[in-house]
Amino acid sequence: MQEDRYRFLPRNDPDGRTWHILAPPAGDPTLDTTVRHVSAIQEMNVTLRQELRVSQQAEKRLQHQVDELCVACELRVFVLQDRAP
Repeated sequence: MQEDRYRFLPRNDPDGRTWHILAPPAGDPTLDTTVRHVSAIQEMNVTLRQELRVSQQAEKRLQHQVDELCVACELRVFVLQDRAP
């Protein structure tokens, strides 16, 4: 049976959305650092996604309030378009 030379490299687990690594008998400090760095980046990415979601929800609430005020004052409701006319 052929030996897998990449078995100790970090691998992405798509189900858990995490990285995992098999611990080699003589661990390489560079490999350990790489795995820790990727893990830290993933945690920061999760935090940023949560902050973005909260910001988007706040933007929707604000737009809803503006629309209600426009209707109450009988003003024309503006709709944001993704492209210029």
